[in-house]
Amino acid sequence: MTEQYGMVEQICYGKEEMLRMIANTLTLYAYHIENNGLLDGKSGVMLFLYRYAAHTDNDNYGNVAGNILDGIMKITLRMAPGFENGLAGVGWTISRLLSEDIVSGKPSEVLARIDDSVFVRTESNDGNISGQAVYLAERLKDRSSSNVLSRYIEGMLGYINHSMRHNNLTLRRVNSMLFFLVSVKDMPYVSDKIDHILSLMPHLYERMDVRLCNPCQDMYIHKMLLDLLGAGNPSLPFLSKGKPSCANDEVEIFLDTAWQEMIYFGRLHGSLPAPALLSRFLDEKMQSLRSLDFCVRCGMAGLGLALLASDGDWESKTENHEK
Repeated sequence: MTEQYGMVEQICYGKEEMLRMIANTLTLYAYHIENNGLLDGKSGVMLFLYRYAAHTDNDNYGNVAGNILDGIMKITLRMAPGFENGLAGVGWTISRLLSEDIVSGKPSEVLARIDDSVFVRTESNDGNISGQAVYLAERLKDRSSSNVLSRYIEGMLGYINHSMRHNNLTLRRVNSMLFFLVSVKDMPYVSDKIDHILSLMPHLYERMDVRLCNPCQDMYIHKMLLDLLGAGNPSLPFLSKGKPSCANDEVEIFLDTAWQEMIYFGRLHGSLPAPALLSRFLDEKMQSLRSLDFCVRCGMAGLGLALLASDGDWESKTENHEK
């Protein structure tokens, strides 16, 4: 399908066509990506290719993803501990693939060395979000490992308590900590500690540096997490509420929100941008072909994962755009 924008004809791809284009491009170029991380590197590409292989029942994409996984597993313990582009993010990715039965193995065995390296001590690690908190929340879902990993819960709650009281934090890092609280809130003996941590939030808001980056998508995630904790919705005057300045900004803001939704809530809550905008975005990424154009954070792998998670939203978007 094509649409007119002034004198320029704009191709508007279908959902499955976009997914196929993304998968074929990533299959060709994945091996040239040097970063091994989840958000900006090979792990995110691997996650998309595995899920796309399951979506299409095409082993060719799964074989490429498997080769990427084999290469990453050889160097995992040399990676930094963080989540965005470190070991915690790789462990999270593998844990998700195991839980979805896309790859085989027992999480307690496959992830044992990664667990030991990530949880060697409870501390902050590099990145915008607290990788240990997000990874521990994911690993606690595995019943075969939960008894062993439960010993880290108290230490993580203590770390979050201390950080909320004393550290200057971005909203994105706070969100990762709130996500951990959501994941353990129904466990015995932790409700009082969570209530105490939440009581610190007003003072944390007062300390937040207005110069720190707190984009609108982080506020959106923040309110959703607070709602899951029954903590209400605060008004944060320092938050930027600017509108996207161009079409690509809209798609990139969507992708930055989408990967957080998929990590924290397991699905998309927001709507896809118009298919014509997504098609234009994909065309530009395929013409550029820089490493970041392939990634989850702002590139093709992120768009592919969002499309796979979008269910029937594509059809309604297309119908509304054509009216």
